[in-house]
Amino acid sequence: MNFLSFDMKSARRGFASVEPLVALAVMAVFVVAGIDWFGSAWWLVILYVIAGFVVGSSLSVAAHYNPLVGIVILVSSMAAIFYFTSS
Repeated sequence: MNFLSFDMKSARRGFASVEPLVALAVMAVFVVAGIDWFGSAWWLVILYVIAGFVVGSSLSVAAHYNPLVGIVILVSSMAAIFYFTSS
């Protein structure tokens, strides 16, 4: 048995088990950023929770097919949310 061979099906199965953790991690980053940037503005924290869920789940789905698409979704959505909430 060759342990160095790369099996694409195994790699996708392995990544699929990590996808929910990626979504939760992104959601946690959004929540912490919302609390840190806006303090007691509870509606902005709720906005960040919703945005974190949407971005995290779309990021994990996109990264399953193409990691570059996932990175573009994450960066553009964080930039858009920061732009709209900072003004």
